[in-house]
Amino acid sequence: MIIVQLNRQIFEYDVHSLVKSFYPGEDVKIVYETSPEEADAQLVCRLEFLKTVSNLKPEDTLPEQACEKKQVPTSHIRFQIWKNGKTESEETAVCTQPDDRKELKNEVKRLVYRQLSSYTGQKLPWGNLTGIRPTKIPMAMLGQGYRNVEIADYMRKTYYTSNEKTSLAIAIANRERHLLKDINYQNGYSLYVGIPFCPSICLYCSFSSSPIGIWKNQVDAYLDALCKEIDYASDAFAGKELNTVFLTVSTFVYPHLWLFKHRQELEVVKGVIVESIESDIPEDLVQIFKVLGDKTRLRIIKLLMQNVCTTQELAQKLEISEAAVSKHLQIMWKADLVHKNKKGFFVEYEFKEDMINYIPYKFYEMITI
Repeated sequence: MIIVQLNRQIFEYDVHSLVKSFYPGEDVKIVYETSPEEADAQLVCRLEFLKTVSNLKPEDTLPEQACEKKQVPTSHIRFQIWKNGKTESEETAVCTQPDDRKELKNEVKRLVYRQLSSYTGQKLPWGNLTGIRPTKIPMAMLGQGYRNVEIADYMRKTYYTSNEKTSLAIAIANRERHLLKDINYQNGYSLYVGIPFCPSICLYCSFSSSPIGIWKNQVDAYLDALCKEIDYASDAFAGKELNTVFLTVSTFVYPHLWLFKHRQELEVVKGVIVESIESDIPEDLVQIFKVLGDKTRLRIIKLLMQNVCTTQELAQKLEISEAAVSKHLQIMWKADLVHKNKKGFFVEYEFKEDMINYIPYKFYEMITI
């Protein structure tokens, strides 16, 4: 058993889920005061919210009784790992916006993750994300006008997500935005069907379904009830347009089944093979990989990610002829990797930033469907 002791009743679920992610085979118990069970526990983790005053340095802390004077808007958070009555690891973090619940929670989860990652030597693919569908984060930021590279930087710094999962989440978010851009929001509706049975539980999933082996005798009853609800929805939303139908067994980033309404038909667009699907490799993906298989073109992409450039500017930076650069850019333009925009006597080139996520998404889609 692992005991987690908190001195405030806040963020219990988040801390419990994060500790459980590092120790999936152990029971994790949240307490608010010293427990007799600590003597037999494998580990004891202590999370303390410490009051601070204005003359304290970020690394300092102060007992509660010394904080009767005016507080500054900062809060210290200390996380300790104890084993056999001895402190194994300890770190104190500072939250500069303690009144912002979201920011305080993020700081707590970053602190807990850093300590557990260092102590166990593990790095979780989804970092400290627990209890949410991770694509909600890039989806919201895309809606606010952030670029993909800015979102990726934010996710890695805020949630410690791996490069692979960060790219996947952003790619899925861009894909969803593309699919949903023509949705009839004024007079339409979407139908969500949550399947309560699942053959296994994904590592990430915090809202897992029940194991099918235990509830197999209830499947028929569930399907009967589901058919009744679908019939009701058909009558209740008569006259409205059915936009999408979601069938999923978890909140995992890659839906197990997603049916998308397009031209009066429902098409499977993600995750599950319902009918025969072409096994051919997408030609556009083949062409993209051919284009990327050149060192000079990769250097051009790196430069264009930093700034918009003309052929002349690229030739100077690459120290090759303008004709050679022009040839490479033409190949990249045909593969839909760059934008070009004429400015006076010059043509400016810009790398299509959405391709950063489109390419790994298409590759992931190809090998998983």
